[in-house]
Amino acid sequence: MKKADRITSIVIMGLSVYGYIYSNNLRGDAGLLPKIIFSAIFLGALALLANSFSKKPDEKVEKVLWKKWFVAVGGAILYVVFMNILGFYFASLLYLAATMYYFGVRSKKTLILTPVIFDLAIWLCFSLMLGIRLPAPFFL
Repeated sequence: MKKADRITSIVIMGLSVYGYIYSNNLRGDAGLLPKIIFSAIFLGALALLANSFSKKPDEKVEKVLWKKWFVAVGGAILYVVFMNILGFYFASLLYLAATMYYFGVRSKKTLILTPVIFDLAIWLCFSLMLGIRLPAPFFL
C-alpha cells in the first residue's frame, strides 16, 4: 500500500502544480480560489507522501486495483481534454456519469440527476453569481 500511496501522491502533486500554473491564466481575481484549492491538494498529497515513509504498519492492507486507478486517472485527463472541446458543462455531465457508472452506480435516476444538479449548481454559482465564464464548446 505504501508504494501505491507514493505513486498516487506524486501524480496528485504533479496535477496540482499543473492546475496552479494553469490558474495563472485566469483573469483578475478568478484564479485566487483555484490556487488555494490546488495548494491544499498539493499539501494533502505531500502529507500522504510523508506518511507513506512512516514505519508504523498499515492498519488495513488492501490490494491496489491498478486497473481502476488507471481508468480514474485516464478519465480525469480525458475530462480536461474534452472540456476544451465540448465545454465545461457538457464534459462534466459526461465525465460524472461515466465515472459514476464505472465505479458501480447503476441507478438511472442517480446517473442523470447527479451530473445535472452539479452542472446547475456550478452554473448558478459561477456564471450567475460571480460572472465567471467557464470553458465553452469550440462550436459556440
